[in-house]
Amino acid sequence: MELDELRTQIREILAAPEFNYEPWWGQEWLEKLSDLLRRILPTGGAMELFGLPIETLLKWIGLLLLPFLPFLLFRLGKNYFIGEPWKREGKKAPQAKETWQGLKRKAEEAAGRGEFLFALRFLYLAALEFFRARHLLTSGKSGTDRVHLKELAFSLGERNRGYLAFQQLVGLFQEKWYGLRECRPGDYRRAEELLAEIGEGNR
Repeated sequence: MELDELRTQIREILAAPEFNYEPWWGQEWLEKLSDLLRRILPTGGAMELFGLPIETLLKWIGLLLLPFLPFLLFRLGKNYFIGEPWKREGKKAPQAKETWQGLKRKAEEAAGRGEFLFALRFLYLAALEFFRARHLLTSGKSGTDRVHLKELAFSLGERNRGYLAFQQLVGLFQEKWYGLRECRPGDYRRAEELLAEIGEGNR
Protein backbone atom coordinates (compact mmCIF):
# COMPACT_ATOMS: atom_id res chain seq x y z
CA MET A 1 0.00 0.00 0.00
CA GLU A 2 1.35 3.39 -1.00
CA LEU A 3 1.88 6.07 1.62
CA ASP A 4 -0.60 8.42 -0.07
CA GLU A 5 -3.30 5.72 0.01
CA LEU A 6 -2.59 5.09 3.70
CA ARG A 7 -2.92 8.79 4.45
CA THR A 8 -6.21 8.93 2.56
CA GLN A 9 -7.62 6.01 4.55
CA ILE A 10 -6.52 7.56 7.83
CA ARG A 11 -8.25 10.82 6.90
CA GLU A 12 -11.45 8.95 6.04
CA ILE A 13 -11.35 7.07 9.35
CA LEU A 14 -10.78 10.26 11.31
CA ALA A 15 -13.62 11.95 9.42
CA ALA A 16 -16.07 9.47 10.94
CA PRO A 17 -18.61 10.95 13.43
CA GLU A 18 -17.06 9.22 16.44
CA PHE A 19 -13.85 11.18 15.84
CA ASN A 20 -15.50 14.56 15.22
CA TYR A 21 -15.18 16.21 18.60
CA GLU A 22 -13.03 18.94 20.05
CA PRO A 23 -10.78 17.64 22.80
CA TRP A 24 -10.36 19.90 25.82
CA TRP A 25 -6.65 20.41 25.16
CA GLY A 26 -7.06 21.57 21.53
CA GLN A 27 -5.44 20.10 18.44
CA GLU A 28 -2.98 22.77 17.39
CA TRP A 29 0.01 20.83 18.71
CA LEU A 30 -1.23 17.70 16.90
CA GLU A 31 -1.27 19.58 13.60
CA LYS A 32 2.28 20.82 14.16
CA LEU A 33 3.47 17.32 14.95
CA SER A 34 1.71 15.94 11.88
CA ASP A 35 3.32 18.60 9.68
CA LEU A 36 6.75 17.76 11.11
CA LEU A 37 6.26 14.07 10.34
CA ARG A 38 5.23 14.87 6.78
CA ARG A 39 8.47 16.77 6.28
CA ILE A 40 10.83 14.13 7.65
CA LEU A 41 9.06 11.05 6.25
CA PRO A 42 9.74 10.01 2.65
CA THR A 43 6.92 10.61 0.20
CA GLY A 44 6.82 7.04 -1.11
CA GLY A 45 7.72 3.46 -0.23
CA ALA A 46 8.03 2.12 3.31
CA MET A 47 7.96 4.56 6.21
CA GLU A 48 11.68 4.65 7.10
CA LEU A 49 14.01 7.06 8.83
CA PHE A 50 17.80 6.76 8.87
CA GLY A 51 17.40 3.50 6.97
CA LEU A 52 15.20 1.91 9.66
CA PRO A 53 11.43 1.36 9.72
CA ILE A 54 9.67 3.92 11.86
CA GLU A 55 8.25 1.20 14.14
CA THR A 56 11.72 -0.21 14.82
CA LEU A 57 13.14 3.24 15.41
CA LEU A 58 10.39 4.11 17.89
CA LYS A 59 10.97 0.83 19.75
CA TRP A 60 14.68 1.59 20.12
CA ILE A 61 13.94 5.11 21.30
CA GLY A 62 11.51 3.69 23.86
CA LEU A 63 14.08 1.20 25.11
CA LEU A 64 16.70 3.94 25.44
CA LEU A 65 14.31 6.18 27.38
CA LEU A 66 13.01 3.41 29.66
CA PRO A 67 15.83 3.67 32.26
CA PHE A 68 15.09 7.41 32.65
CA LEU A 69 11.36 6.86 33.27
CA PRO A 70 11.58 6.63 37.11
CA PHE A 71 13.64 9.83 37.19
CA LEU A 72 11.14 11.64 34.95
CA LEU A 73 8.23 10.47 37.07
CA PHE A 74 10.01 11.64 40.21
CA ARG A 75 10.75 15.04 38.71
CA LEU A 76 7.19 15.47 37.47
CA GLY A 77 5.83 14.41 40.83
CA LYS A 78 8.14 16.80 42.64
CA ASN A 79 7.06 19.70 40.43
CA TYR A 80 3.33 19.04 40.10
CA PHE A 81 2.08 16.95 43.02
CA ILE A 82 0.26 19.17 45.46
CA GLY A 83 1.80 19.37 48.91
CA GLU A 84 4.75 17.10 48.10
CA PRO A 85 3.62 14.32 50.46
CA TRP A 86 7.03 12.64 50.71
CA LYS A 87 8.45 15.83 52.17
CA ARG A 88 5.66 16.01 54.74
CA GLU A 89 6.27 12.42 55.76
CA GLY A 90 10.01 12.94 55.88
CA LYS A 91 9.78 15.95 58.16
CA LYS A 92 10.57 15.26 61.77
CA ALA A 93 9.64 17.28 64.77
CA PRO A 94 12.54 19.48 65.88
CA GLN A 95 14.48 17.76 68.62
CA ALA A 96 14.62 19.41 72.00
CA LYS A 97 18.02 20.82 72.87
CA GLU A 98 20.06 18.52 75.06
CA THR A 99 20.77 19.82 78.55
CA TRP A 100 24.00 19.06 80.34
CA GLN A 101 22.01 17.08 82.96
CA GLY A 102 20.46 14.95 80.20
CA LEU A 103 23.87 14.27 78.66
CA LYS A 104 25.19 13.29 82.09
CA ARG A 105 22.35 10.76 82.42
CA LYS A 106 23.22 9.36 78.99
CA ALA A 107 26.80 8.99 80.17
CA GLU A 108 25.65 7.03 83.22
CA GLU A 109 23.50 4.77 81.04
CA ALA A 110 26.37 4.12 78.62
CA ALA A 111 28.72 3.36 81.51
CA GLY A 112 26.13 0.95 82.90
CA ARG A 113 26.31 -0.95 79.59
CA GLY A 114 30.10 -0.99 79.73
CA GLU A 115 30.45 1.53 76.86
CA PHE A 116 32.96 3.75 78.65
CA LEU A 117 34.26 5.52 75.55
CA PHE A 118 30.77 6.76 74.65
CA ALA A 119 30.13 7.58 78.30
CA LEU A 120 33.27 9.75 78.29
CA ARG A 121 32.07 11.53 75.15
CA PHE A 122 28.70 12.29 76.77
CA LEU A 123 30.49 13.80 79.80
CA TYR A 124 32.61 15.96 77.49
CA LEU A 125 29.46 17.16 75.68
CA ALA A 126 27.78 17.76 79.04
CA ALA A 127 30.65 20.06 80.04
CA LEU A 128 30.27 22.03 76.82
CA GLU A 129 26.50 22.41 77.35
CA PHE A 130 27.13 23.45 80.96
CA PHE A 131 29.26 26.37 79.79
CA ARG A 132 26.90 27.25 76.93
CA ALA A 133 23.92 27.37 79.31
CA ARG A 134 25.84 30.00 81.32
CA HIS A 135 26.74 31.93 78.12
CA LEU A 136 30.43 31.33 78.71
CA LEU A 137 30.85 29.71 75.29
CA THR A 138 29.61 31.66 72.28
CA SER A 139 31.51 29.93 69.46
CA GLY A 140 28.68 27.44 68.91
CA LYS A 141 28.97 23.78 67.99
CA SER A 142 31.40 24.54 65.18
CA GLY A 143 34.04 25.77 67.61
CA THR A 144 37.12 23.66 68.26
CA ASP A 145 38.46 22.66 71.67
CA ARG A 146 41.26 25.22 71.28
CA VAL A 147 38.69 27.96 70.65
CA HIS A 148 36.62 26.82 73.62
CA LEU A 149 39.63 26.85 75.94
CA LYS A 150 40.71 30.32 74.78
CA GLU A 151 37.21 31.68 75.30
CA LEU A 152 36.92 30.17 78.78
CA ALA A 153 40.39 31.35 79.75
CA PHE A 154 39.35 34.87 78.82
CA SER A 155 35.95 34.77 80.58
CA LEU A 156 36.87 32.69 83.65
CA GLY A 157 40.60 33.13 83.99
CA GLU A 158 43.29 30.48 83.58
CA ARG A 159 43.35 29.74 87.34
CA ASN A 160 39.62 29.13 87.59
CA ARG A 161 38.85 25.70 89.04
CA GLY A 162 36.23 24.92 86.39
CA TYR A 163 38.53 26.01 83.57
CA LEU A 164 41.37 23.78 84.79
CA ALA A 165 39.00 20.82 85.15
CA PHE A 166 37.64 21.34 81.65
CA GLN A 167 41.17 21.57 80.27
CA GLN A 168 41.95 18.15 81.76
CA LEU A 169 38.64 16.72 80.53
CA VAL A 170 39.40 17.89 77.00
CA GLY A 171 42.83 16.27 77.15
CA LEU A 172 41.37 12.99 78.40
CA PHE A 173 38.63 12.97 75.78
CA GLN A 174 41.02 13.71 72.92
CA GLU A 175 43.40 10.99 74.06
CA LYS A 176 40.70 8.32 74.20
CA TRP A 177 38.37 9.40 71.37
CA TYR A 178 40.77 10.71 68.75
CA GLY A 179 43.85 8.83 69.91
CA LEU A 180 41.90 5.55 69.75
CA ARG A 181 43.08 4.57 73.21
CA GLU A 182 41.12 2.11 75.33
CA CYS A 183 38.75 3.85 77.71
CA ARG A 184 38.58 2.04 81.03
CA PRO A 185 36.21 2.42 83.98
CA GLY A 186 38.86 4.48 85.80
CA ASP A 187 38.98 6.95 82.91
CA TYR A 188 35.22 7.36 83.08
CA ARG A 189 35.31 7.91 86.85
CA ARG A 190 38.03 10.52 86.40
CA ALA A 191 35.87 12.32 83.81
CA GLU A 192 32.97 12.28 86.28
CA GLU A 193 35.17 13.93 88.89
CA LEU A 194 36.27 16.59 86.42
CA LEU A 195 32.66 17.36 85.44
CA ALA A 196 31.79 17.70 89.14
CA GLU A 197 34.71 20.14 89.59
CA ILE A 198 33.46 22.16 86.61
CA GLY A 199 30.06 22.46 88.28
CA GLU A 200 31.57 23.33 91.66
CA GLY A 201 33.83 25.94 90.17
CA ASN A 202 31.06 27.70 88.23
CA ARG A 203 27.99 27.83 90.42
